Amino acid sequence: MRTHSVMLGLMWVVVLTASACGGEKSGSEQRATGAAAAGRTASGNATAEEVAEEQRGRLRCPAKAVAAPSGAPVHDIQGVRPGMRLADASPLVLCSHPLLVATSDSSNRFNLETHGVRLVQGFSASFARPRVERSSKEILADMQQAAMDRGNNRVKREVMPGEMAWTLGVMGMPGDEVVTDVAREEWYAAGQEPAVSSVEEALVAKYGTPTFSQRSDQQQLLRWAYLPSGARVQDQPGYTTCTTNPFRNSPVNYTDACGIVVEVVIQSMPSNPALAQATQLRSVNQVAAVERITATAEQLQQREMTRRNAQLNDAKKRGVAPTF
Repeated sequence: MRTHSVMLGLMWVVVLTASACGGEKSGSEQRATGAAAAGRTASGNATAEEVAEEQRGRLRCPAKAVAAPSGAPVHDIQGVRPGMRLADASPLVLCSHPLLVATSDSSNRFNLETHGVRLVQGFSASFARPRVERSSKEILADMQQAAMDRGNNRVKREVMPGEMAWTLGVMGMPGDEVVTDVAREEWYAAGQEPAVSSVEEALVAKYGTPTFSQRSDQQQLLRWAYLPSGARVQDQPGYTTCTTNPFRNSPVNYTDACGIVVEVVIQSMPSNPALAQATQLRSVNQVAAVERITATAEQLQQREMTRRNAQLNDAKKRGVAPTF
């Protein structure tokens, strides 16, 4: 059985590192980051709407839907699911809200030996922020405040009430990137918080009866887990390890002993636990992710061996030898 754990910032568990790789941007990476397509220089003050327009470039919404695989349980998040090509998934993510802007991530999150090949290994989308020009003194003050916050273990929340954010795990050779997992975080606007029961009903209406659920005063966890065969995990005694982490920036487990897993946490409002403050949702096809990572590693190794052999043959043809 092969098992991998990946952290978003994703890290392959064999060795937990996050080193970046050089190289040219792939076509998928360029498409994923709409700012380059817009061909504009970001300068001057701008509203969040103006920043979003700049960075989204020529994006057209609604994005084209991609048909679900035949026979698979429902596991998409607003039409985005593991196994989709990044080129198809990224427009669906961005079109889910007009203020979402994206970044692709070519850091070596999976700790693969890439041999200089620049791989897109992650894709994130969050709300655009207003751009305000600041003096060097103000920038320095911001940096000092950030350092103090880290020292005091103060966590600055990325997603504010009324906002959402997405993170996709990605793997594949340049031009052939595929989504390994999909995570979506949403915080409800003040005064617009839905009932926890309504959120649960909507989830059950989409994904069916959960294979596992757990309640506490401040949150509710729901999970839909399947074996690689497609059988529901709760019907198979002993298979209690088919889980995932629904929190968007948390570690992700991949194992070829499990198939599709959808997991959600509904976070309650502290002042009224019957109302939902936020939802954290992740979908992953674990066995497919393991296979994709393994296949990509093999392709990278084969490419490197081809390069080395070509370099060796060229040296032999030159006939250059040292004199002793």
